[in-house]
Amino acid sequence: MPMIIVSAKIAGGKKPFLKDREMEIPGEISGPGSSPDLATLIEMVVREEVASFHKRQEERKLVEILSKENIDAVLETGRVSMGGHDFEQRVEPEKAVANALEAFEDGLYFVFIDDVKYERLDAPVVLKEGSRVLFLRLIALSGGYF
Repeated sequence: MPMIIVSAKIAGGKKPFLKDREMEIPGEISGPGSSPDLATLIEMVVREEVASFHKRQEERKLVEILSKENIDAVLETGRVSMGGHDFEQRVEPEKAVANALEAFEDGLYFVFIDDVKYERLDAPVVLKEGSRVLFLRLIALSGGYF
């Protein structure tokens, strides 16, 4: 299956919200003759992120003794957790997908694939091995206007 690289940034932010992450594209949306639309791609990415979130929660439940190497690795992410979090949060994939599609329609973020901006959910997307998908989240200026 082809791999794409997905990342997310917040407009004006210095660090990526989601660093480059490889994702497999199922054959039914990347095979010859297929032309998935943007909504299908967003749904795939959101479902993958929800699954990844649930996996990270399960991993964080485990008691871990941090070695010097582990501490250094965690510090590189910019966030060190000391526990006390609710690791039983459940995100419903259907709701997450619906929210992501609505947020796109509301203009809260843009999607670029290989530096091409997509403006409609029904727009066919062209994905190839190594395609770069960027989700660019917008933020409101002071007063709530763009």
